[in-house]
Amino acid sequence: MPHSSTKLYHHYKKKPYKYLGLARHSETLEEMVIYEALYPNELGKVWVRPRDMFFETIQKAGMSRPAPRFAKIEIELKASEDQGQLQWLGKAVFPTDWKNRFSKAWEVSSNQAGDFASPARSNRLTFALVEGTPVAFMIGQRETADDEAFRISLCGVLPEYRGLGIATALLERLREHCRAEGLARLVIQVEKDAAAPLLFSLKGGFSILSMENGQITLEKTA
Repeated sequence: MPHSSTKLYHHYKKKPYKYLGLARHSETLEEMVIYEALYPNELGKVWVRPRDMFFETIQKAGMSRPAPRFAKIEIELKASEDQGQLQWLGKAVFPTDWKNRFSKAWEVSSNQAGDFASPARSNRLTFALVEGTPVAFMIGQRETADDEAFRISLCGVLPEYRGLGIATALLERLREHCRAEGLARLVIQVEKDAAAPLLFSLKGGFSILSMENGQITLEKTA
């Protein structure tokens, strides 16, 4: 099963953190890692630590062997047809308008968009999992058998896992699928006032094709 590296780490005590980048101490010029706690921590959310200490290998009491102080967490990418998992995750990502987003992405009528709605076309659903738990998804489809484009209709990432490169990993997984299927292009539509998905698409190498009816259509070579 495909995996992808991100900026997600866990401390040897199993607490999750997001690697934010490097900075230098203004007096000593020592390199420092800036990182963010991804769990409730009353002592603080953003932390700094000397770079060498962040990436060092340690052996504490009770450890059977040396281990990284902070170990990178691999993101598991999994194609699935699990509607129940999608509904749970979608409602967590889009709590106020999931039903409407799902019905548009899955192409079912809004009164059918329940937990077990059947698609009107063949959809490909891919999940990103962190240590076995789904944290993001991407839905896409090939419109017709002779269509050379794969259309991404919806992507969502849990708020606490955004900015870690997970959506990019999902996109790359879909590119691999497209190449394996002989598809030439990836196409995505975003609302003109949706800054985050538009910026994600442009950073991901998509080019704007058209703008009409409040929608921006972008494409990228697979």
